[in-house]
Amino acid sequence: MNAPASRQVEELGRDMGRYFGLSPKLVCRTLPHGAIVLSGFPTADLNYVVLTSDAQAAELQEALEAASVAEVNAILIIEETAEQICRLAEEAGAAKVGQMPLMRRAAAPVSLASGPVARLARPEDIDSANRAMADAFSLELAEVEACVPAAHYAGESVDLWIVEEDREVAGCGAFIREGDRVGIYAMATAPDHRRKGVGTAVLAHAMAHYQDAGVSCFTLGATEQGFPLYEKAGFAVSSQPFVFVIGHSTQFPGD
Repeated sequence: MNAPASRQVEELGRDMGRYFGLSPKLVCRTLPHGAIVLSGFPTADLNYVVLTSDAQAAELQEALEAASVAEVNAILIIEETAEQICRLAEEAGAAKVGQMPLMRRAAAPVSLASGPVARLARPEDIDSANRAMADAFSLELAEVEACVPAAHYAGESVDLWIVEEDREVAGCGAFIREGDRVGIYAMATAPDHRRKGVGTAVLAHAMAHYQDAGVSCFTLGATEQGFPLYEKAGFAVSSQPFVFVIGHSTQFPGD
């Protein structure tokens, strides 16, 4: 097993389970070498299967059957060395759309530059944050609201960080702590607020907060659009699993 790469794929699966943990239609289960995390809503970008290099054909088949039973499209994230599973995914009709850089950053000083300031969201911020997320990712607002309701952020599993402009959420990001690691997901900037340092502020203020609380490592999966931001913030690529799509994805549209 490629331990570092497989470990981060496994971390991704656990984090996605926490992120969609309150979805009313959730299908979430661990596989011997991966995980199935289906929000239950049709959109591919809200349903994930992750498989490591040691995954077997039966695990892929189980995941495909789960997506079929739930009547959802899905994103399949398969470790790049799992050649047989990648081939079987294509044979099953999943479209190979590229690779997702999985990135890591060890704790290090964070520069809090002048400009937007991010903070932890309060319950009254969630509606506005969900609108920003839906707009940023071209998702249906009703699906986002159902998958990540305000109660989702009331516990200890997931934090939401936001930047406000004119009393509206301009950008946000979900931060999921597991021991001394924090996974970063759903980094979204509303279209009207892009290129204003919003994403940089969310990352910087949140990472400074978690480092002060003893976190030593941050992880994320980068889209093509977000990669430059993360690289500038000190993240480095640790592996690049292949991405397959059942249906259509706005985040991984392919060529």
